[in-house]
Amino acid sequence: MSRSAYLALALAALFTASGGLAHDFKTGNLVIAHPWARPTGASVANGAAYMSIVNGGNAAETLRGASSPLARMVEIHKTETGEDGISRMLAQPQGIVIAPGQTVDIQPAGYHLMLVGLVRPLQRDEKVPLTLEFADAGSITVELAVQMRPSTAAAHDAGGH
Repeated sequence: MSRSAYLALALAALFTASGGLAHDFKTGNLVIAHPWARPTGASVANGAAYMSIVNGGNAAETLRGASSPLARMVEIHKTETGEDGISRMLAQPQGIVIAPGQTVDIQPAGYHLMLVGLVRPLQRDEKVPLTLEFADAGSITVELAVQMRPSTAAAHDAGGH
């Protein structure tokens, strides 16, 4: 296990043991760190979920998909900026591979989980269930903390997500 993966797992364990300061979830060798989403307005049909996934194991793992009772469907997307300077969201039907000992950040301006067809707006300070589907680790339901951007998130604003 890499030093950064070990440190991330140790910090997650420390915060969890200290009374839940961290908003992390664990399945097998994976730690899903602070899943969150922004509040949405009444007229916004879609939202986006963000988190970091740490693979503390010796084999690669793939996030294949997700679902939520508050969205018609959840799609894995990646924001990329083309040579023309225009950012585009590209569907990632193959999922996201998390290499052994690595962390994948699912954050604004990069990978994100698009919550398509929200059944109602996401309200600040609520917890929203999101089930992540992994190729080998199976399913885990996490809670998205609906909040304004955490201080550790990227500075890019993902707009109508």
